[in-house]
Amino acid sequence: MNESSLTSQFNKALRDSGCYVVKHVASGMTYVGVPDVLVCSKGRFIGCEMKIKRGSKLAYTDPQKVNLQLIRNAGGLGVGIAIDITQPPASRWAVDYIVNGETAHLEWCSLAGVVKKLLIT
Repeated sequence: MNESSLTSQFNKALRDSGCYVVKHVASGMTYVGVPDVLVCSKGRFIGCEMKIKRGSKLAYTDPQKVNLQLIRNAGGLGVGIAIDITQPPASRWAVDYIVNGETAHLEWCSLAGVVKKLLIT
């Protein structure tokens, strides 16, 4: 599975939960570091940067970290969505909070678990 197909699964799960979801596609005309998925749920803005775990690290770039922090500073929720494709679907997903350049993620869980955490956080 690649990041694109996993992002599609994530977007569908959010839409099925009643969220407005936009997949941001970077180009030469957009800002650097804008999160991959932009969500509005019950009036709350959520920016999600999708990352597949490669080895023991998740590689968020500095512009991605800055943009997630700017979203939080503005009252939204800016998070990374970590995906470990080596794990079974029930424990493949996690929400990452990137604060001051450091990443701390919640426990690994299912896609439905991640969506639930996003919508109640």
